[in-house]
Amino acid sequence: MLLLLLIILIPLHKSFPLVSVIAICYNHEKFLIECLDSIANQTYPNIELLIIDSNSTDNSVQQIENWLHKNDFKATFIQHKTNHKLTQNLNIGLRSIKGKYFQGLSCDDAMTPDKIAEQVAALEAAAEDVALSYSGIYKVDEAGSVLEKELYCRPLQSANHRENIVFGSIFYSSAALLRTSAVRAVGGYDESLYYEDWDLALRLLKAYTFLEVPKFLSRYRVHSNSMTEVYNLDKCLSVVRLAMREYRQHPHSAFLSRATAFSKRIVIAEKLFSYRLTGSIEKVWPTFTLWLVQRNYKNYFSQPSIYL
Repeated sequence: MLLLLLIILIPLHKSFPLVSVIAICYNHEKFLIECLDSIANQTYPNIELLIIDSNSTDNSVQQIENWLHKNDFKATFIQHKTNHKLTQNLNIGLRSIKGKYFQGLSCDDAMTPDKIAEQVAALEAAAEDVALSYSGIYKVDEAGSVLEKELYCRPLQSANHRENIVFGSIFYSSAALLRTSAVRAVGGYDESLYYEDWDLALRLLKAYTFLEVPKFLSRYRVHSNSMTEVYNLDKCLSVVRLAMREYRQHPHSAFLSRATAFSKRIVIAEKLFSYRLTGSIEKVWPTFTLWLVQRNYKNYFSQPSIYL
């Protein structure tokens, strides 16, 4: 009997390496079951699931517990009593998972049934220096109706990932399947930042490359509280800090342009400078706003990065 069990399990491990899914929830009760069902309905046969709730104030926790009770799926549930940033939750997951590859997934998004199978096949056929594969997404509204399809976050400037990434992340987080060892090798996620994808991609591309899977394998939810739609102070500060860090190391004009653009958003939104100057002074407005933001939030710009 033991021999038979080994015969069954060994080919499964070799043919289908373990994939970990880190599903992160914060007040996602409207979309949660669709997300979890999309994980359970994957055609790929070797998945472990880690669900992290970041102190939701809606009915998310009860829904997660009910789903786990009804579904016979290998899963671990972490329930926080305080709110954690996305980058903190991803690092908690990264320290816990056992998969060769992993998928980070916000619980307002979902996957098509063959997403993990398609991307594992691509990564298994690729060289070890490929840190992740990314697909296209279906953008959907709150009701789940498809709004549009996109392969990239923004138009590609060239065929070289390193040239494209200076303008911002080229893939949606929910569309990426990552090689666990590569993400751990670069230190995981920067917990001082509000969001994760651009920073991680910039650091990975210093030693690795990416692989595009030109299929639409993820469902990205567009709603008023999604991270892509919200431009709060923490997000804007993260972009400015990250862009300036990279600009100092690699003075590409795209980094400076991105830093100044988000600095202007902060100045307007926070009313650090409540009116715009005209005439010849108007020419220095972008540089002035960048200086003003870094001056007013100097503690934020001087704090160290916190990785794994």
